[in-house]
Amino acid sequence: MLGWVTSVLTSEFVWGTILGILLSILTAHVTAKITRRQQRQNVKLFCTDLVENISGYIKEVEQNRIRNNDLIDFGFLNLIEVEVGIYSRNREHLILIEDASLRKDVREFFNDAASFVSNIKFSLQRAHEAHGKAQSSIPPESHKHAELAKEELKQAGKYCDRLRDVGATKDKLVDRLASIT
Repeated sequence: MLGWVTSVLTSEFVWGTILGILLSILTAHVTAKITRRQQRQNVKLFCTDLVENISGYIKEVEQNRIRNNDLIDFGFLNLIEVEVGIYSRNREHLILIEDASLRKDVREFFNDAASFVSNIKFSLQRAHEAHGKAQSSIPPESHKHAELAKEELKQAGKYCDRLRDVGATKDKLVDRLASIT
């Protein structure tokens, strides 16, 4: 019986199998490390691209307000919503950002941008409705609706200012994202 065990343990087949298993394990480990690193790089590029796009749209909203006497362009607000939607559909990949503080800052950037865009659009919608009521009613009711429309436009402007502040954090956030290896 001992001779059989010795001949099996010294056979090329057994050592070839053991070597094959060890090489497979090593290859799987190296492949997993490379894949993980590539996934982190993809998340870094993905987040950086979206942050830069949203910040660009925020700048366009601000420039448009400056050029057009505080007129807020819905087109750029819609583009910001599209970018936030892309982030939302892929946010489960944020877990690949190992720095919890950076992950939180990225999440807050997108959440703040979405929140302020939503608030701007809501205020503009209320201003539009109040303006319509002011046009279709008679004084003093029309004056009340006109004042409400002005207040809602001021509120939308305040939300735009806060959205601008979110966009101002872009450079710091992009620099931190660049540090991901």
